[in-house]
Amino acid sequence: MKLIGCTGCRICEAVCGYHHTGTFCPAKSSIVVRDVEDGYNVERYFDALADEHTTCDRCVEPLCVKYCPKRDVLRAFLDLDKEGQNI
Repeated sequence: MKLIGCTGCRICEAVCGYHHTGTFCPAKSSIVVRDVEDGYNVERYFDALADEHTTCDRCVEPLCVKYCPKRDVLRAFLDLDKEGQNI
């Protein structure tokens, strides 16, 4: 989903990887920021078998939101995407 207002800093990836591994390892993050022509898309992984990323466990207090400079934008995405459809 394209996130209007996302800066592409990828802090969410780093802290999500930390949540899963105890180290700042974006490759193990459940959330991925991708550059697109006019901004950034954000996706979450729900089937980690298809990739090296970790399956999203839908944190109650997600670190990705806590440390995101645009936390309201990311929180809205996570709230919309409750079913894991990457809408």
